[in-house]
Amino acid sequence: MLVVWDQWQDFPIPARSNVIIDAFTRAFGGEDVVVRVPIGLTSGEAFSQGYLRYQISPMVRKSDHINPKQVRDAMATAGGVLVRVGEAQQLRFPTRAQAEEAYRRLVEKINKPIWALSEELSPTSGSG
Repeated sequence: MLVVWDQWQDFPIPARSNVIIDAFTRAFGGEDVVVRVPIGLTSGEAFSQGYLRYQISPMVRKSDHINPKQVRDAMATAGGVLVRVGEAQQLRFPTRAQAEEAYRRLVEKINKPIWALSEELSPTSGSG
């Protein structure tokens, strides 16, 4: 179970797993479910370690007549992990299904062809 939360900065790595297990047990204690591999990472850690390989990037042209605030507001409420890559902001996701659901929400908010969903392949993908 991957939990991306920037407040992890204040927790040592071993304590993060315990927090995740305790929270899951409190929320779903009556169910027959076990967290086998709890992973707690900040957004920067998850991004740099390759856990957030699906991305949605805005590709706005002047002719779209959309201001940057509209794009920021839509991205802030769509879900996912908002990261800055250079000058651009992206939404990042660990799974394609999560990215596709956020993409759907973004298109509902701004129904113009400005959203690009892509997968970042690892350096070893495709080699062989």
